[in-house]
Amino acid sequence: LCSDQTLIMSENAICDDMHKHAKQTIIGCRDDERFHDVTFIVKDNNGNELSFPAMKAVFAVQSVRFNSMVYGDDDGDEKKDDDSDDAITVEIADITPTVFGLLRDIFYGSFNVAIHAKNVIDLLKTARLYSIP
Repeated sequence: LCSDQTLIMSENAICDDMHKHAKQTIIGCRDDERFHDVTFIVKDNNGNELSFPAMKAVFAVQSVRFNSMVYGDDDGDEKKDDDSDDAITVEIADITPTVFGLLRDIFYGSFNVAIHAKNVIDLLKTARLYSIP
């Protein structure tokens, strides 16, 4: 028989394993086009457009502004396409591709996000602009 302490430890291990699996699954969805229902278009300093395919829900839960962009606000003003579940395209004019890529990796739970002195200020400004906690 298991003691109460052993049972609690086993439950914690199971929860830890489930959390790790869920996080790995979400990270895997970032690069799996079957799950992409939005493409963010971000221009670099030279005017070149870079595409970032993603899942609407991953961005929507991170920021009210992203939620409005991909699902529409209460008035339906910001959503780029109609109310169907089809993939949409959203142009991002106020974030650099580097910072947007970092945000996308963070939103998907990546452990390999390179935040350093060269990008931390832009990342913090973007977080504030997009109301990202």
